[in-house]
Amino acid sequence: MVNNQLRLISMEGGNMVGRIKLLGLITLGLMLITAADPVSALMVKMSMNEIVQESETIVFGTVTEEVAFKVNGDIFTDYTIYVENMVLGESDGIFHLRLLCGELPFDMGCWYSDRPRIAVGERVILFVKDDPRYPVAGEYQGKFTIDGNIVRENGKNLDNFLGEIELLVRGKTQ
Repeated sequence: MVNNQLRLISMEGGNMVGRIKLLGLITLGLMLITAADPVSALMVKMSMNEIVQESETIVFGTVTEEVAFKVNGDIFTDYTIYVENMVLGESDGIFHLRLLCGELPFDMGCWYSDRPRIAVGERVILFVKDDPRYPVAGEYQGKFTIDGNIVRENGKNLDNFLGEIELLVRGKTQ
């Protein structure tokens, strides 16, 4: 009798494991189906010329302020940049950029993998276009961080890189 009870428990336990596996597979399938975002796309690598051509403004400066806020459920972040050089466009010494997403203190945040990450204190070169939803040309490809006199993303000397950009800008405006 004891032997039969053990076999019954073993079969029920095995059955339970099978049910858990099946439930796990169903859950994974539902997660994959519902995670599909109809507006997602693969980010295509852009050349510097393409990024410059897409830009209305190219600003080189230091990020001095970051303010995140929520409007109708969407999180936005405003960045203030102290301008060292306006490579393209005009400024009174301060440049403002608004990005969809960010992090609210003691609340949730959101980030898209293709969005540039910007932090207070960073020296950056930003390629900005006139598009409120996607204001940085090439998304993350349109933001370059300066470490000392070196451009982090490509290892180039800052002055040489700015010279290359200025040549491309001249070609754009002719």
